Amino acid sequence: MRTNRFWIPAASALLAVVASGCLVVPQIKDKVIDLVTGSEVIAPFTTFGSTDIFTQTATVDLRDFLDIAGILDNAGIDVSDVKSITVSGVSYRIIRAEAGRTITSGDVLVGVSGAAPTDTLIADFSGSAAAVTDWIYPRLGVAGVTQLNDLLAGIVHELKTGTPVDQRVSYTVHGVSTPVGVDTNFDYEIRLTVSIVGTVKTKWLE
Repeated sequence: MRTNRFWIPAASALLAVVASGCLVVPQIKDKVIDLVTGSEVIAPFTTFGSTDIFTQTATVDLRDFLDIAGILDNAGIDVSDVKSITVSGVSYRIIRAEAGRTITSGDVLVGVSGAAPTDTLIADFSGSAAAVTDWIYPRLGVAGVTQLNDLLAGIVHELKTGTPVDQRVSYTVHGVSTPVGVDTNFDYEIRLTVSIVGTVKTKWLE
């Protein structure tokens, strides 16, 4: 349900005395402002059993991870007032390390709505997997981000019209794993951060 917001700037909340000695009474007015909100999707991966050159594919359904209707409701944004919904960041981290393991020349491809992963989302998925890490922010591929943005826009269209949208996202991760001849065995996560901009009506005291 859409909610009205009531903001009272401190300076306007006081009754001012003008030079004539008359009191100036603040007026309550409607004001439309932009509001930014968002959420994130985290997809886990396990590399166990991959040797030398590894390729892994996983598919997630955004319906299981991203409740856009709930996000909008909590923010007080009506779906008809959504101005944009976009990917604001992609990151990854090692959550279970493997001593001595390194991945080089890696990338992550993405496909949406049942399509095979063909567009680059992460262009330089490379680094050490020998220690647990914080979130790492790699260089992103324009084509992969565009695919995800188009899917997010389709989800908003579904909320507006009721026309179902296939919300599956498939990832393919591959790279060169060293040391060679030894099965890879570590876990990591890829995080997708989503930003939503919408308008809300507020009550403003002037």
